[in-house]
Amino acid sequence: MSNLDKNYDLLFQKISQFISFSKKKLKSSQIQNEDIAPFITQSTCSDIQIKKLERYINQNKQYFKANNFSLFRIYLHLLGQSHLLGFIVRLVGDGMTALGILILDLITEELKSYNSESQQQLKYIVLLMIGLVFNFTIRNQFTCWSDWLSSKQQAQMKSTLQYLIYKKSLLVKDFSQIQTSEQNLSVNDQKPQSEEQNQENINSSPMELPNINNLLTSDTEDQAFMFERFSRFGVNLSMLIAATCLIYYKIGSSILGGSGLFIFIVCFNFIVNYFVKICFEKMYTAKDQRVSLSKDVIEGIKSIKYLGWEEIFLEKINEIRKREFKYFQIAKICEQSLSVMFSSVTCFLSYTFISTFVNNGNKLQDSNVFTIIATFSYFTFTLTAVPESIQSILKCFISYRRIQSYLNMKEIDQNCLIQNEASNSQLLNQTAILIKSMKFIWPSNQIQRQEKNYNSNQRKQQNLQKNDDQFQLCVENFQIEKGSLNFVIGKIGSGKTALLLSILREMEQKLELAQQQDQNKSNEQFFINGSLAYVAQNHWLQSKTIKENILFGQDYNKLLYNKCIELCELQQDLEQFSKGDLKILSSEGSNLSGGQKQRMALCRSLYANKDIYLLDDIFSSLDAHVAERIFQNVVIKYLIKEKQKTVILATSHYSFLLTEQQSNIIYIENGVIVNDKNILKKYIEDSLQKENEEDQKNPLKVNQKFYSNQDYQQLLENNQKDIKIQKQKEQEISSQVELLKKDETKSLITESDNNEEDQQIEYREQGKIKINTYLDFFSSMTLFLVGIQALLFFMIQGACTLIDYWLKNQINQNEDQGTILLLINQQFKKFESGFLFLTSLQLLIALLSYTTFIITSSLSSNRIYNKLMNCIINSKMPFFDRNPIGRILNRLSDDINSIDESLQNQYKYCLEQVAYVVGYITGICIQYPWMIFFFIFVFLLAAAFSNTYRPISREVTRLDTINQGALLNHINESCKGFSTVRAFNKQAYMIDQYLEKLRNNINSFVISLSLHCWVYSRSLLLANGIQFIIALTGIILIIMDPSINKDIIVLTLQYSILFSSSVAETAVAFNQFEIEMISFERVKQFFSNDLEKINQQPKSKHKDIQSNSQLQVQFENISLSYEVESSTEESLNEQNIQYALKNFSLQIKKGEKVAFCGRTGSGKTSIFNCLFRLYSISKGDIFIEGQNIQNLSLKQLRDKISIIPQFGFLFNASLRDNLDPLQIHSTEEISKIAKSYELSLDVQNKSPLDLNFEIEQSGKNLSNGQKQVLNFLRVAINNRELICLDEATSNMDPQTNSLISDKIFELSQGKTLLVITHRLENIEKYDRIIVMDNGQIVESGNYQQLLSIEGGFFNKLKQNKEF
Repeated sequence: MSNLDKNYDLLFQKISQFISFSKKKLKSSQIQNEDIAPFITQSTCSDIQIKKLERYINQNKQYFKANNFSLFRIYLHLLGQSHLLGFIVRLVGDGMTALGILILDLITEELKSYNSESQQQLKYIVLLMIGLVFNFTIRNQFTCWSDWLSSKQQAQMKSTLQYLIYKKSLLVKDFSQIQTSEQNLSVNDQKPQSEEQNQENINSSPMELPNINNLLTSDTEDQAFMFERFSRFGVNLSMLIAATCLIYYKIGSSILGGSGLFIFIVCFNFIVNYFVKICFEKMYTAKDQRVSLSKDVIEGIKSIKYLGWEEIFLEKINEIRKREFKYFQIAKICEQSLSVMFSSVTCFLSYTFISTFVNNGNKLQDSNVFTIIATFSYFTFTLTAVPESIQSILKCFISYRRIQSYLNMKEIDQNCLIQNEASNSQLLNQTAILIKSMKFIWPSNQIQRQEKNYNSNQRKQQNLQKNDDQFQLCVENFQIEKGSLNFVIGKIGSGKTALLLSILREMEQKLELAQQQDQNKSNEQFFINGSLAYVAQNHWLQSKTIKENILFGQDYNKLLYNKCIELCELQQDLEQFSKGDLKILSSEGSNLSGGQKQRMALCRSLYANKDIYLLDDIFSSLDAHVAERIFQNVVIKYLIKEKQKTVILATSHYSFLLTEQQSNIIYIENGVIVNDKNILKKYIEDSLQKENEEDQKNPLKVNQKFYSNQDYQQLLENNQKDIKIQKQKEQEISSQVELLKKDETKSLITESDNNEEDQQIEYREQGKIKINTYLDFFSSMTLFLVGIQALLFFMIQGACTLIDYWLKNQINQNEDQGTILLLINQQFKKFESGFLFLTSLQLLIALLSYTTFIITSSLSSNRIYNKLMNCIINSKMPFFDRNPIGRILNRLSDDINSIDESLQNQYKYCLEQVAYVVGYITGICIQYPWMIFFFIFVFLLAAAFSNTYRPISREVTRLDTINQGALLNHINESCKGFSTVRAFNKQAYMIDQYLEKLRNNINSFVISLSLHCWVYSRSLLLANGIQFIIALTGIILIIMDPSINKDIIVLTLQYSILFSSSVAETAVAFNQFEIEMISFERVKQFFSNDLEKINQQPKSKHKDIQSNSQLQVQFENISLSYEVESSTEESLNEQNIQYALKNFSLQIKKGEKVAFCGRTGSGKTSIFNCLFRLYSISKGDIFIEGQNIQNLSLKQLRDKISIIPQFGFLFNASLRDNLDPLQIHSTEEISKIAKSYELSLDVQNKSPLDLNFEIEQSGKNLSNGQKQVLNFLRVAINNRELICLDEATSNMDPQTNSLISDKIFELSQGKTLLVITHRLENIEKYDRIIVMDNGQIVESGNYQQLLSIEGGFFNKLKQNKEF
């Protein structure tokens, strides 16, 4: 960093070097992040900024407490001096504009009294004109300097805020979760509320936790401009006073004639801005809800497609979007009403002031009318800028409050997680974990507003009563000894996972009212003696190499690494990958099987070498024999015996309780730890009773009985021989099983390793933005309206120019009048009436133009968003396999925000500036026709600059959007694993990864802004050249023809002043518009997605077969490859394609119960993928009741089938809406069905099923077992003839598993049942068992038939309990 330049010079020579470098680079490749880094300055380097930030926070910790973080002090200390300098520079620049108007007035006065014989006067005029040009040249340099200071502040603000937000997210319990009452209503049940009700809800309810994607994008963007907006407000207010003084200086007391209009304008502005503020607050809330629900939907898209719910969730999201856009439109209408008013206020103030001036007996000819008009223009500009600044500041205040509220969120108490070896207590030294007299609830995702109400006990009591309905975990006395093995058991939803999360301090402590009043009287104790490792049941991996995931920021120790690989049986998995442990995992490890992910997560914990291991049902996705081996080798031999670690294992595999190692069993019932041994014994015996009954039916299963803790050792001694026999059998068939295992991953790998790496890098467009992209954007606004809108904006400037020439004609009435002026003067005899007509005409055109803009921008935003959302939800599954969630959310958040606001406004700004420039050029060329050649030359030069700048600016902006997406990818990936990160104490490691992505993002952002300043400075120099030529022309004309009309010279000088800023703004506006178009270009990439047409009947008919009344489903020669979505049989190269299913054929009878078994990756789930048409089959046909599924619409097909996926989709709504979001069934029907199957979620004894129970985002307040119960109820409610189950009971305790299994067979009586399973229970109940391997059927038959095949696949699997 020390070799970085401190800052850029005024001409940005370092950026000129970057442009030269980039031009060469683009000839062969694209610009990369490493190409940008050398051109960053110290003042904008994010690493330097964050070091300063951390140093300041550490030195002033009293201001930056967890729940009282002073963001304002951060702003003041780090950016205060820069802001003050920016304010001074901007003030000087704008002051020089006022000085230029004074110089113009002096020139006008001198020209009025000019005497050609006075050489002294001529010299003075020449000096004034040169001074005018020099003044605006210096002023333009200050403008460039001010712009760069603003850009630097933006970069500093972005790096500061994004770092603080991410760092905070590592410390809060509830990360990026949104609870909304509106989301709890179904679409059909939603009722509109009045604005008064909405406002009451906002004021009375807790403030919702903002969505972190929006915090890091739109909120941070708003804050990045905050200092500039404050600076503009202060400067514009100062200049407004200065402009008022100038007008008073020119027209004296006549200024009072316009005071009433001025007061009206100010009052109208503040009223409108108040409504804009309210709209922005509600818009941000709705945006949070939309992005949050969109994230849920994208995460659960496979389940949504299974269930055929795309349309309902598209409607739900669109409902929120409509609410968001309604507030956005109201705010836009308010803003544009101000724009209409301020675009016409110059003319109206000119009319009011000048008319009053004339009516007071003054002659128009005696006034410097064009100086007055220039002053009015300047006055209007500052007057317009003041309300715009107020709007921006109000918007910044909203985002500031949202960020401040997030930074003030309650953090996890880290003190109890620190290893405590200083205790003198022998008891505590032997204790690993101690929790006493504490209650825990799921963390709240709402931020309580601070209220100035000291009598708040009643409100607290209400909140406590409300929490009584929530799940709570009561821990009276929980003590774990060091080096012990502890099992946590209980029914689904009893609180097993909640207990582990409580140890990690991820649960919220519930305080009783007395405790809240005096916490010192509490007997609570919470103590953790040692470091933690945590393996969640929903395994979390990063989009990094396998090796990086296992190391997790630790130094590489070859011996330990290989030992962990061996213990977790990963070596053969790694051999399947061409790059071994350097294989890059895709998002959430989707290119691995569930078993592989679980073993890698376990391997990561072993390598971390922690003191205490919290293992949450880590064997649910493993084959039974693999789970048994890993339990023995990892948990018993390695962790307990060899390393003497403390292990707490939450499990539903009760066979592990028979371990020879002395263990402690923790039984949880309805959120309470049960210490009664009799109750514990009864529960275990009851849990295994069903299994024992099944054992008696199964001649190959060893009779088993579970006992209490006192009987375990004796039981193990009696079973030692059986264990040895089993091990011998395993050794005998190990070679054959290992051959099967080598094929485990082959059918799962969907793309080559190279393709996986490519998917980590987002595709970036190259070269110019395509014409079709522009056409698509303008088409979204309706081309006819675009033409009308452009015409109206030019007519506004034409009306202003017409007023100027009409005034010039009024001053010099002897001058020849054009046709239009003559017609106006004939129609309106009085000065006031003619002026009023022209002013009203300008107002009418402005009103029409801005109304058209509102219509076109609204049409465009709605059409683009609706098309994008439709393309995302209806995309085929390969799209979601290729694109991580963060990349998709970046389109829905940042890019849509740019299209809604920046792109539309930049388009309007381009039109305005082009109209201004054309008007000024027309006005100058009417007086000086030869100037057209200079203008042509200048525009050719500007085009050359633009052609140099634009290609590089495009590439940098594209890179910046990619970097922004990578940042959001990291956020969305991290948020699912923050419990793991905090457990391993790896916050610093995650911050380092984040800082790397933040550095790239800020660097590309800074270079993009610097390029803008580079072209802006050169455009202003060109404008100064034009101004100099006009001034020089005026001097020559005065010398050559002293009798020339001096008003012409003054008018052209006035236009040159206006032109000098407008031409630069136009050049920048065009370039900025192109930059903003990149957001639409990125969105448009998704428009070409291969879509599922849910309701569309296939156009081409496929062959049906003669309906066989006995057959339900027929598979004929099905081949499926994830490498190619669809292909003709001739085009397939069999040698180069990896098939998930190959020549798969199967006939299933109506009412038949079929179980599919085989190792992970053998092709079982691919059967369902084909049946539901989630992926296009390469060849073959599937028939349901003789009808080819290709002849059915997707809705017709999926309505015929019910499915229970392994992890079903849940969203933030009531239980009733989660069961039936389409609102097809009545509440009574659902309750009756649930009651008939005797099922409940067992949430705090809520039985019968409470349909009003609120499920939080992604079902995070339910266990995996509870989620599977809900999936079963969905199937029961739909009552379809074909039922599919994919590992439907893998996360259930034995009792619930037995119950659900019985209910499944009860439900499927007379129906066809297809089940994917690897569990032993009930396998003999199925009519047929299909054994899969490497995408093919290797054995098929009923239970007895498969057992009779000596040495068969099923027998080998059966003997190893491998299902």
